[in-house]
Order: sequence, then C-alpha cells, then structure tokens
Amino acid sequence: MLFLKMKTLKAVSTKELKPWFEEYIAPGTLILTDGWKAYPFLEEDFEHDAQKSPGGWKSAKVPAFRWVNTVLGNLKGNIKGVTRWVSRGHLDRYLAEFCYRFNRRFDLKSILPRLLAAAVSTPAMPQRLLKRAWMAAVA
Repeated sequence: MLFLKMKTLKAVSTKELKPWFEEYIAPGTLILTDGWKAYPFLEEDFEHDAQKSPGGWKSAKVPAFRWVNTVLGNLKGNIKGVTRWVSRGHLDRYLAEFCYRFNRRFDLKSILPRLLAAAVSTPAMPQRLLKRAWMAAVA
C-alpha cells in the first residue's frame, strides 16, 4: 500500500533531505528515485533503486513514476482548483490535509467521522499562533 508523507523543505539538497528521510522512513526501505545528485546518502541506510529518467516533461512518461506523477497532478489540481493559492506559511498544513485524505482514500466511510473527531478534540488556534508557526517555517 502506498502511504503519502509530504513536507516543505528550504531547498532540495542532501542537507535538507537526509534528516527528513532519517525521521520518516524506516532503514532498509526500498526508495525509488530518479537518481538525482542529492540522493547519494540513500545508499547508506536504505535500499536505493535509481531509475534513469530523461528529464523535463519526458520524465512523466517513465512507468516507474506513474503514481508519483498522478499524486502530484492531484495535489496541483487541488491547490489550483479548490484553494486557488496557498501561502508558503500555510503550505505544510495543506500538504498534511492532502496526505490525510490520500492515506484514507480506501476507507471513505470513516473519513468524515474521523475528521470530526479530530476537529472536536483539537484546541482552537488563533491567528497569532498560525503566524508564529509560519515564521518558524520560513526562518
């Protein structure tokens, strides 16, 4: 089963990617990538399968990345079509919401009750705290 986890990073570099992989991905997990130069650290703790891709829009046609391209297309469609625009400060929250729905897509009967339970049990967050979270994200 495909499980989705997303987070914004300051840059797409080994320095930013390595801590994320170490925190969220179990050692020994098979990681399928396009073989980009920022991924050499994956050889240390993970099983890394680097797929050769042509680059640019032609990479979307590589069969190994079909689901990645589908998910990214759905995410872009959601942001452009539903929310129209997302600020950098709130992007992690939109990504988390998208992942929540994606990861529960096969159990649609429980998604609304679980969302309501989460909404009722979560304390209110005033605008000043949302801004503080945004400032921490961009710092």
